[in-house]
Amino acid sequence: MRTPHLLTASLLLSTTLMAACVCDPGEQTLCPEDTGRGCPEDSDPPQDSAPPEDTQLPADTGDTDEPPPPLTVALYDDAEDFEAGAWGPGLDAIEAAITAAGHSVQRIHRADLNGQPGLLQGFDVLLFGGGFAYPGYTVHISDRGKARIQEYIQGGGAFVGICAGAYFACDSLDYEGHTWADESGYDTDLYPSVCGGPVHEVSSYPLWAPATIDFPGHDAYQDFEQAPFQRQLYYAGGPFFPELPASAEVLATYGDQGPHLGQPAAVTLPYGDGRVVLWGPHPEVLAVDEHPETTMDPHNRELYAMVVRWAAGNP
Repeated sequence: MRTPHLLTASLLLSTTLMAACVCDPGEQTLCPEDTGRGCPEDSDPPQDSAPPEDTQLPADTGDTDEPPPPLTVALYDDAEDFEAGAWGPGLDAIEAAITAAGHSVQRIHRADLNGQPGLLQGFDVLLFGGGFAYPGYTVHISDRGKARIQEYIQGGGAFVGICAGAYFACDSLDYEGHTWADESGYDTDLYPSVCGGPVHEVSSYPLWAPATIDFPGHDAYQDFEQAPFQRQLYYAGGPFFPELPASAEVLATYGDQGPHLGQPAAVTLPYGDGRVVLWGPHPEVLAVDEHPETTMDPHNRELYAMVVRWAAGNP
């Protein structure tokens, strides 16, 4: 397709040629568009072939970018052994959200992550869902597996974790007044600060409840809805982020009345040449058995997929 600035140049060149093509009654001059007949004898020489003053040439917008290509997404899955980490229905919901956005998903297992060097190369983003951070992710993913995750993100990859997947990424965890750190496997340290939990005024695991989440505005979801806005997202004991590292940015905050009102519910920060995004609530879950009468807005999945796309393209 001819780009706008080339189209403008083409019109100007055509105008120049037309102005230069003036027929001489004594000569058979061929114009560029001539069919070979020459200029009619009774025709007057063209006076001026410039476009009329009210003719508006196409604007040179300079916008020739193609849509970004689909992402290739790695989704961590050890749901065959729930206490080893991932929650199966949550993984299915994540895959549904990502594929609906036009991206491809490949599930990887802890044996792959622990045993295969270079496994993550070629993926745009690595996703971790909810489940059990401890002893699931933190214990069953080996030191070598954790190092591969770190190397992948440092080299320009992206990591997006939800609930337990977010806890797994933290330097330490303060949960129900108990602290877990390196000795419990919280040594991946993609987020170099403490994560807290749960948000009692909403729910505590294993109970689910809808949570009000405030989105104050961020580039990660600027095309979703004009900020600030609120969404109802399911919550099941995920983290809040009470001590933000200097490089962290808040994507969303908890909006229910209580001691955690205004606490960060979703955050992002760079990690080496890559990026980390962590969610406390579940943007991917539309329904749970505990609340058959309540179904979340399907557009929540579009919001989640939009943030995943942003993370993959903004190290």
